[in-house]
Amino acid sequence: MKRFYYRFSGAVQHVGFRWKLKRLAQRYEVTGFVRNLPDGSVEAQLQGAEDRIELVLYLLQEDPYIEIEHTEKKELPLQQEQEFLIVF
Repeated sequence: MKRFYYRFSGAVQHVGFRWKLKRLAQRYEVTGFVRNLPDGSVEAQLQGAEDRIELVLYLLQEDPYIEIEHTEKKELPLQQEQEFLIVF
């Protein structure tokens, strides 16, 4: 079990990014959250089995409307949580 912080830039707002990420995270038992940032990027924290997190991100990038140009990533301490949330 791992937890990672991500910051995605590119065509990541107004393309269904947060909703798609939430659906994928729920399907593959990944917890955490996602939110838009004022600069047009999106940040997320994903927690779960590392291979499932990688699968979620792979499938997210397969969406024809989402274009991730750059991703920042860093590992974080695990947290107690039960779901994946979209934070507004």
